[in-house]
Amino acid sequence: VDVQLEAHKTCHFEIRARLRPTDAVAAGLASWGAAVRSPSLPARLLPISVGAPSVELVVRSREGQDSGQGVAATTPLPLEVVLSFEALVRGFWAQQRQELEVDRDAARLMRYQLRSRPTDDEGGWVEWPGVEAATSAATAAASGPELRFEVPLPSGGSVRAALAAGGSFVFSLRCGDEYGRWTPWSDSSDRIAVRAPILAVPNSGILAPGAPGVSSGLRVTQQGDRGVLLEWGPFRAAWESGTRSVGLGGKPGTAMPKGLGPALQRVAYRLRMSRRLPQSKEESAVEWTTIPIDELVAERVGATALLSKEVHDLDERCEYVFHLAAAWVDVPACLGSQGWTADISSELLPARSAELRAECPLVELKASDEEGEAGLRFQLRWYAPLGLRDSFGQAVPGSRYQVRFARLPPLGSLLPGPGEQAETWSTRPAVLEEETASRETLADLWGLAPGQRYHFSLRVGDSHRWSPWSSPSEPLTLSLQAPLPNPGDVLEATPASGNSVRLEWRPFRTSQGLTRVEYKVMVLEWSQHDDPLAASGDSNAVFARLRRAAELQSGAGGLWPRGTCSFREVSLVLGTGSEQLRSQAGRVQAQVAGPSSGFYCRYFVCARYASLPPGAMAPLGLGRSNASPLHWPDQEVEVKEGSAWEASLSRAGLWSAILGSGTAAAVVEDAEVQERPLAMAAVPGHLLQESWHHPPL
Repeated sequence: VDVQLEAHKTCHFEIRARLRPTDAVAAGLASWGAAVRSPSLPARLLPISVGAPSVELVVRSREGQDSGQGVAATTPLPLEVVLSFEALVRGFWAQQRQELEVDRDAARLMRYQLRSRPTDDEGGWVEWPGVEAATSAATAAASGPELRFEVPLPSGGSVRAALAAGGSFVFSLRCGDEYGRWTPWSDSSDRIAVRAPILAVPNSGILAPGAPGVSSGLRVTQQGDRGVLLEWGPFRAAWESGTRSVGLGGKPGTAMPKGLGPALQRVAYRLRMSRRLPQSKEESAVEWTTIPIDELVAERVGATALLSKEVHDLDERCEYVFHLAAAWVDVPACLGSQGWTADISSELLPARSAELRAECPLVELKASDEEGEAGLRFQLRWYAPLGLRDSFGQAVPGSRYQVRFARLPPLGSLLPGPGEQAETWSTRPAVLEEETASRETLADLWGLAPGQRYHFSLRVGDSHRWSPWSSPSEPLTLSLQAPLPNPGDVLEATPASGNSVRLEWRPFRTSQGLTRVEYKVMVLEWSQHDDPLAASGDSNAVFARLRRAAELQSGAGGLWPRGTCSFREVSLVLGTGSEQLRSQAGRVQAQVAGPSSGFYCRYFVCARYASLPPGAMAPLGLGRSNASPLHWPDQEVEVKEGSAWEASLSRAGLWSAILGSGTAAAVVEDAEVQERPLAMAAVPGHLLQESWHHPPL
């Protein structure tokens, strides 16, 4: 009997017998007899097994694509990465049957399966999905006792999760035949690194300029105020972080990728810079601003070579730090993270612009009596630094200045002024200069207290920084000399019609071109009969009467008004050409009441500026120390014995000649002078006062 057997199964045979049915019925024996069993017949298939796989990581150009010709500088090469496996298998294919037993069958290889395990992980294996040999193009390379196939990287799904880029792995393999048999898992393969070398900083830095013996991975050489040259050594390839080896050697027993050389020929360098304005001790910390410079690609060169990059258009006002990082251009991402390395930084490049320094200002006193600008002010004058002016001498955008002042003690005193402390600075708001401003800068300061001493300091700056405060200016008092008569001027007193006297004098000289002057006329009169000193013929009688009159005036609580007076308006004549303005071309006239019957008198005239506040007149040094502001210059005169009092007043104004009741009335010669009766109460021994405004010239 011929029996068709399944080659992969073990079998045995049993045989039993019975009589033919007709005979069995006749004989009464219709059932089967006892069975006879043959020995077991083993399976006729060859046993299957697989050896430890040999694994290689191969980097190569993709089929049908050039390996680099015509590739842009920043475009990676068209490379692919595959895992190539080769393993010795037993029990498959007819070739192996001929070598073993001709009476046994060889099964067909139908599938295979991989598993992997990271070498740095003590955990278990990770099984990959099985691959059907009939659908895998990799099995076509199988011949003889070897199985060869490739796995492209990166693969998707579970393979990507099992084979994380950047690690080292070992592999194991098993195969299955058409009958569902699987070989045991093979022994582990050698370790293989699924990664590329990393980029590391060069072993030795380059010397930083100006700092002998100090090495820096990134050297900065200044090229003028607005440019630098950056130089650095090429980054090296290292398989382990921190190793100093430039070669491609790895751990013992670890297989390195093959064909990786073309992927390690180009390195990209990223340059960035951080800048900020220099911070002073008075300012809070200034944050750095990072700006990209460039990304460039360079071929790998020797360790002694230098790469460089020029950077232009730097802001000379800022300080800079430059940063450099590197990355592979052509290494496939499946061989590990190929991002930028950590930055290496240069030495600090300080600000190159000239340091701003404010010069000590020149302070001048200015006065004006024009409508809307009447008053005293200080005018500061200085030259701006060259860093705040362009090539045309005009202010650069953002140029500004700020002024501060301090009130000083009175002249000759070592103590602070009232309510002030020494060197207590008051700061005015910053002023933004106009773009048309010249290098010479002027600043007016209004609103300071008249009669006080000040000194000034300033600082200049742009939109980002300030200079230090300048040294203080020379102290200056906010006061102006009172209007005074010119040398040789006299106060002419001429009897007029009735009991009046016409006074006439040249206008007092003024300062700063002021024209609005207010005059005050004072009369000193005394009795001819009640003057025992006059009768005695004492030469000091006049001075005694002056002193007594002044004492009476002081005790009476001020000067007494005697009525009204008038004057005629005087116009200034403005010449042309080379002629100058003559402010004293006219004369000032006033008509006042004459001396009473039986009295002598003298007239005195002084002046002040009508547009300036009290205290704006500087003391004349006539002897009296008066803390209160002076309203008239004669208030400074101190009463003394002898001729001191009259001489002091002579420094502040004009005295007339002595007039008495016996003076004959003169005929009024000037018809333009109006005659008005002056109601004046003549009190013996008292200074009588007249005041009026001299109109603007």
